[in-house]
Amino acid sequence: MHLLGRMTLGDNACHGSHELEGELREVVRMRGNIVSDAFDVAISEDPVFIVPGTQTFEEFFSEIGKHVSGRLGFAPEKITNKLIEREVQSSTVISPGVAVPHATISDRGDFFEIILVKSEGGVDFGSGYAPVNTVILMFSSPGKRSEYLRGLAMVAQTILSGKFESRWEKAQTQEQLKDVFLLAHSRRQSFSDY
Repeated sequence: MHLLGRMTLGDNACHGSHELEGELREVVRMRGNIVSDAFDVAISEDPVFIVPGTQTFEEFFSEIGKHVSGRLGFAPEKITNKLIEREVQSSTVISPGVAVPHATISDRGDFFEIILVKSEGGVDFGSGYAPVNTVILMFSSPGKRSEYLRGLAMVAQTILSGKFESRWEKAQTQEQLKDVFLLAHSRRQSFSDY
């Protein structure tokens, strides 16, 4: 996809690079007969952050709470507290350099959200863990528990694939970070298979 983007560089005068990436992504999806599911929709529509510097997980969760409170419809403190509470119960670091903090939050209609974060300096999740550069946050309402559990399984499957780390490291833009998961669709099981 990125090779085609470079080959059609002259066409970018007519189309923005994000438009071109979107068009090429759609061609890949159509070619592979890939049907979008709730996981793909969340990855496509939810925010992506590229964060410089180093933070503790408490500082990181506080910043995330501020950035996504409007989108999720909850006070920043509620989001921050839920994430810290979950992390204290049991670490969400699932492999070296990767964490998947997640929380179920009630008091609002059904929702399922996935927030991708690339931390350039790393997030300190505590002793015994290397700095975390890949953070995939998942939020859902109790009514979306099925999507939430399937999403966790699909994130784990994608992350534990042999090429995830190098693809994530090479990705420089928000769209490229999304593509790491979206284009892995053909290599992971369908959302409905779980």
